[in-house]
Amino acid sequence: MPWTSEHLRWLFNTGEQLTTADGKSVVIWELKVKKDDAVFSAWARHFRNHYCLDCKIDELRDGTGLCRSDYLCEYVFPDKSQPPGPSIRAGDFAEILVADFLEYIMSYWVPRFRDLRDILSYPCQAK
Repeated sequence: MPWTSEHLRWLFNTGEQLTTADGKSVVIWELKVKKDDAVFSAWARHFRNHYCLDCKIDELRDGTGLCRSDYLCEYVFPDKSQPPGPSIRAGDFAEILVADFLEYIMSYWVPRFRDLRDILSYPCQAK
């Protein structure tokens, strides 16, 4: 699988708790990112594979004339500057980070596909 949890070593329980409006206690966690090119690379692959599995990129971009990164930027990832792209990117980042927390730290099962079509076309081995 193309997933990793290495980036979660940067996630720390602050020891602080807040109380919600309905009286529930919430533990506060903080992401303290450090410079580590290997972890950044694995994390980028992990994030990218939520949108398009690496083993499918070449098949999907066939006939477009685009390299992998251009194909992903033009057809797969939300736009980095035109609304609503930036807010979608931020929301997706948060959603994936929370899913990682739930799966790797809290030991819950979390689905790793953004779309039913991904599940139906998954039978490949990620490179």
